[in-house]
Amino acid sequence: MIKLKKKFYITTAIAYVNSSPHIGFALEVIQADVLARWHRQAGYDVFYLTGTDEHGVKNYTTAKKQGIPTKKFVGIHAAEFQKLTKSLNISNNYFIRTSDQKVHWPGVIKMWKLLEKKGDIYKKSYKGNYCSGCERFVTEKDLVNKLCQYHPNRKIEIVEEENYFFRLSKYQNKIQKLIESDKYKIYPKSRKNEVLSFIREGLQDISFSRTKKNLPWGVPVPGDSNQTMYVWCDALTNYLTGIGFPKKSAEKWWPADVHVVGKDIIRFHAIYWPAMLISAGIPVPKELFVHGFITSEGQKMSKSIGNVVDPFEEVKKYGIDAVRYFLLREIPSTADGDYSQKAIVSRINNELANELGNLVSRSLTLIERNGGKVPSGKFQLNFNVNKVQNWVSKGELHKALEEIWSFISKTNEYIAKKQPWTKPKDLDNILFNLAEALRWISALTYSFIPETSEKIAKQLGLKKVPTFAELKKPITVGTKIKKSGILFTKIEETKEIKKKGLDTKPMINFKDFEKLDLRVGKIIKVENHPNADKLYKMQVDFGAEKRQVLAGIRQWYKPADLTGKSAVFIVNLEPRKIRGEESQAMILAAESGKDVAFIAPTNKNIKPGSKIH
Repeated sequence: MIKLKKKFYITTAIAYVNSSPHIGFALEVIQADVLARWHRQAGYDVFYLTGTDEHGVKNYTTAKKQGIPTKKFVGIHAAEFQKLTKSLNISNNYFIRTSDQKVHWPGVIKMWKLLEKKGDIYKKSYKGNYCSGCERFVTEKDLVNKLCQYHPNRKIEIVEEENYFFRLSKYQNKIQKLIESDKYKIYPKSRKNEVLSFIREGLQDISFSRTKKNLPWGVPVPGDSNQTMYVWCDALTNYLTGIGFPKKSAEKWWPADVHVVGKDIIRFHAIYWPAMLISAGIPVPKELFVHGFITSEGQKMSKSIGNVVDPFEEVKKYGIDAVRYFLLREIPSTADGDYSQKAIVSRINNELANELGNLVSRSLTLIERNGGKVPSGKFQLNFNVNKVQNWVSKGELHKALEEIWSFISKTNEYIAKKQPWTKPKDLDNILFNLAEALRWISALTYSFIPETSEKIAKQLGLKKVPTFAELKKPITVGTKIKKSGILFTKIEETKEIKKKGLDTKPMINFKDFEKLDLRVGKIIKVENHPNADKLYKMQVDFGAEKRQVLAGIRQWYKPADLTGKSAVFIVNLEPRKIRGEESQAMILAAESGKDVAFIAPTNKNIKPGSKIH
């Protein structure tokens, strides 16, 4: 995903401020933060922009209901999002606010005039479907059962008014070629295909303003006081105004190297934004990185259900780096994922406390007991940082963390094998290797869990976390260790955790295994899940009955590869609804690098329903 350059400019989408920050926005700013920090570690000149989208009807009407001025209302919520960036230790260089008339408005007005000068803005009467949740016009093909797929609880309105339009259709071929050739690279590939499919159906011109009567809160259209700019010219242009546009100084950073956005707004960034830039004569961004949604305890987050995850509360409960680590490791970087208390407690206790925390504590204690200074030796625990760079460059941040943790495991195995507490002849060399391994771990984890990384570096006696270039030179012999407190405290099983059935123990016994009902099932029908592009919906014959099973294996198998095949399933799980469809079992699969394969019996005589022992 990332091509190494002198400068690196990365942005998140700007958050709409009609409500408090949610865990999805936290994931986005953390993902972008990893990429920003990684590039700084690699020696790049980095600019990281995030911010808030503060105009629109929803903010105006909500503020009016609360009896406060709109400017004050958006200011209160914008402050919450700024606070979240601090709470999550986000290293953004600037926080853009679209209500900022000094920084943002001049660039937006300049963009409008450039598009107008090109002849790409015109006025006409329009009647169409309008989603108040998205604050945009939607076409019939955008609707599911005549409702917005992202706001199914809101009624679609029919709006008719005279507005300005942007000639999006004029740029269909240019945008298609940009995306097909990867000159504007969309990642992951499934999102690229989704965008190209939409483009090939034919692009329509888009509404670019609303009447001031219907949209009183926003940037006025130049030369027409009765019209207010619609979201596209206003919000999207933040990626330019945040680096100083229309001033010439913006040219230092533009074009953006990566835009990080959620899958619900991919079309605006993949189609509308590059079309505007081409019209204005401004270079298009390099890449668009698209992440998925987060569910809570297996369900869509909802205030009525009471399962909304508050990022502030999670940080307060578990700590900054624990939340960062969990979101980056547990949630696949470009797919949907689930936030559960069970999973975060397990990862804190087993991976952060046991694997990383104990490694640091044991290693430093051993050095402390043997003089307290790094002895001489030769580094034998070599690690190829390019492996992690490879995953980061593809945007697979969870895979990058897996690679780092494999090195942590390797170092733990090294201690177990060498048994330095027995005072072997090569003790100095062992201790040197442990100190050097921790220095590498400090550098590799910095982008992901920076506070922890800095603590490791400090305890190693280093002035700062090493850059990747500095890793080439080993730790200085004689460096004095400054061991301090533990990195992570294990989470106790509180009543709340026990109530949710959390099990933080990493091992199970044979009786636990016997609780699993594993059976052979024959796949008799395979079709795409209607609401999830990674899932198949399969009908499976288990002999005595047939069940529906959902499986996230679409990128590895075609329906024809699965139909008629037998596989192993867990059949005694509670049914779970995923995106409106129920899954009544779970297929077992093995993963090795990029390859995934379902587990199947080798003997064709094994019948559907056969139990696995």
